[in-house]
Amino acid sequence: MMLAARLGLLVAAPAALVAAGFTLDGSDARLPESVPYGLRLEHPLQLVQPALIDTTGPAGGFAVGVTPRLINDGDVVTITVTSANPTSSDWVAAYTPWPVQDLTTVIPTKYQWLDYDAGYMASGQSRLRFQLPNMRGAFGFVVFTGGLRRPVVGAIASDNVTFVDPNAPLRPRVVPTGNPDSVRVLWSSINASEPVVRWWPAGGSNASATVVPATPKWLTRSMMCQAPATGIGWFDLGTHYEALVAGLLPYAGQRISYLYGDAARGVYGALATLRIPTAPGDTAAPTRIIAYQDMGRGSTDDAYSWDEFTSPAINTTKWVAQDVSAAADKGYGVITTAGDLSYALGFLNVWDLYLFMLAPVASALPYAVGVGNHEADNPFSADAAPGTHSYYNNTDSGGECSQAAAFILPMGGNASANAPWWSMETGLAHLITLSSEHDFRRGSPQWLWLQADLQAVNRSVTPWVVLGIHRPLYIDSTWGPTNGLFPASDQDAAQAMRPELEPLLFAYRVNLAIYGHNHVYQRLSAAYGGNMVQRSVPQAYGPAWKGSHELRDDAAAAAAAATTGGAASSGPDTIWVQNNPQATVHMVVGSAGASVSLNSQPVAPAWAELVLNTYGYSRIHAINASLLTFEFVTSSDGSVVDRMAIVQPDPFASWGAPPASTPDDGGLHGAPLVAVIAGSMVACAVVVGIFRASAGVWPTPAGFKALRSRRAGAGSGVSAGAGGAHYMSMADGSLAPATAAPEVAEGDTA
Repeated sequence: MMLAARLGLLVAAPAALVAAGFTLDGSDARLPESVPYGLRLEHPLQLVQPALIDTTGPAGGFAVGVTPRLINDGDVVTITVTSANPTSSDWVAAYTPWPVQDLTTVIPTKYQWLDYDAGYMASGQSRLRFQLPNMRGAFGFVVFTGGLRRPVVGAIASDNVTFVDPNAPLRPRVVPTGNPDSVRVLWSSINASEPVVRWWPAGGSNASATVVPATPKWLTRSMMCQAPATGIGWFDLGTHYEALVAGLLPYAGQRISYLYGDAARGVYGALATLRIPTAPGDTAAPTRIIAYQDMGRGSTDDAYSWDEFTSPAINTTKWVAQDVSAAADKGYGVITTAGDLSYALGFLNVWDLYLFMLAPVASALPYAVGVGNHEADNPFSADAAPGTHSYYNNTDSGGECSQAAAFILPMGGNASANAPWWSMETGLAHLITLSSEHDFRRGSPQWLWLQADLQAVNRSVTPWVVLGIHRPLYIDSTWGPTNGLFPASDQDAAQAMRPELEPLLFAYRVNLAIYGHNHVYQRLSAAYGGNMVQRSVPQAYGPAWKGSHELRDDAAAAAAAATTGGAASSGPDTIWVQNNPQATVHMVVGSAGASVSLNSQPVAPAWAELVLNTYGYSRIHAINASLLTFEFVTSSDGSVVDRMAIVQPDPFASWGAPPASTPDDGGLHGAPLVAVIAGSMVACAVVVGIFRASAGVWPTPAGFKALRSRRAGAGSGVSAGAGGAHYMSMADGSLAPATAAPEVAEGDTA
């Protein structure tokens, strides 16, 4: 989601109002005066503008060294810089592959201000820890002075860091094909003479493995659509290999072991274990799915790149990895995430770092993806290749125009970069992934595909239909409506999508829709046409409810779910039940890692039940044909902070007549545009106030991470908008009324 949307802006953000508290109004001489390519500042690598670098000669007075010099994938090195005249404008960057022919044409992988080491200004020595994934080349280190506005090379390390095996097979991930009998296994390296996957039933022997050849493929600069992806942001991601592993239905619901690598060299990646999704229609156990959006990638070292925006992604990945591990054996069959994956934004090296973080998760469970604005959005242009521009005319993908995402994490079925919609089935669930960034209007290819896909659903096999799409059809947000002035605003987009998609969702009884884009968790009601159809009802989540989860008889389970009562309170011991809703239930799970949004409305719309400004992900459990449960897990400690259930007594029963659609302003109740803009500016002022109250001033690039660190461990800032009320999270996980607007936590480090 874009910065302006996070702050609730309806006009172009002034230069001083940019992400993470940076000011590009000239007041901070360390920072550049603008962001190139017309991009919004959402990425610390955007602050490094190579064309500004002065390479005419080292400034002198610096010495730089690094240890150790020979490492494996993901090892941490220590960079030591000394200066005879330390200043706050000194910084160090790590480049790969090294050597670099021209520093004025490439972007570093990581960087940090030297005064991040608190003793640097006094002692002249800075020691920083950088974690270095194996990106198929050596790393070199360059010290600069003059800040990011007028960077001058101060020193170049004579010691490079190399890897034990630069050509090691790495970045394993598994993606579903849409066919329950097969998956695609992918990884990358420099090259391989005989790339293969070897797999066998878990507990068996590698000696009896099935060997599947893999096909090499390459992402090329020519596949990108515009800068920065075609220019300074371009990075060679190496050779990728893709193997179609078939014949898996006999192992559905079980695990297989596999190796991937170069049979000719006898070199393989780490032994991996994959759980095969439950076969469609299998009722032997609940169908378990993990869903989230807007993750990005985090950092636990001292490097500055991306850390302030998506460090909570590390925690989300950690807890998801525990859920899907073979040791936990919780039965999850697939992870679905419908957009804003790596937040590379045209800086392709970020994809390598994202896959490094994601490997424990994406190698253990099929990773089902869609695209969001930060994968897909590309401006309209007369010379653009057919289909490469998005529905929204903006630069949010940084020139990637879906190509990088579709290459790195292929989608199932017949989906492609220019047609990123598809479906799959597992257990009791039919999972649909759409693209809010491509034409969704009636009669468009995507709309026609959705109609045909829904018509083909067999409710006797998959009684639950779950939709994932990036931009929400319903969202508690002050960003819009703008009467078409900003079509990509939260409310303008929702108003555009509802009349096109909701008639299909209603006619074919799509039970649950999961959104992202707004970096927040929201439990919304069953709704249609902009109107609330049915709010959930709280019930105590006690022994009776938990016991009903074990019932295999659909009618008995549904009856228990619908009638189990008891005292209910806001918190983890409550479950909010939708009993036979006559419309789609809507949920927003966009806080897997990207900076939390702070633009929920002062008075919540009727269909908005809960807003939690905290990081996390969701678990979906289709217990049987009549009962589906949904829980939101906070990434701070892995606890469940909200639960919801949908009861459908008869999966085949049509819903009643749809309620009349009414002109909808997203809950802003017809406020004129000027009032909405004024309200958005107030929201901005609140954000400014939060930063000032916490740190005294706008955080500097060196100080912002310290601000985050001071907040870490203080508990997630949780606010809830339920009928206009606000809540704060208590130590026991319950929600207590708050008398003031809650502070948003910046995210904990793993």
